[in-house]
Amino acid sequence: TGVQTCALPIKKIRAVRRKKKITQIQLAARLNTLGIDFDQSAISKIENQTKVLLDYEVKAIAQVLGISIERLFD
Repeated sequence: TGVQTCALPIKKIRAVRRKKKITQIQLAARLNTLGIDFDQSAISKIENQTKVLLDYEVKAIAQVLGISIERLFD
């Protein structure tokens, strides 16, 4: 099984991040600790749906935000 891309729009990242009072820079830093090499610019592109995510990136974002993967797609 290879790495899968996620072309579906992930609409909840910005809302959940803001609700938890996490900045884009803080989210990027937390992802960096999991080996996901994102900066603030990458988080902005994700939230604006101009960056395609890989499956393990989606999993890491959900983990860092403390929510299920499914909730990102609600």
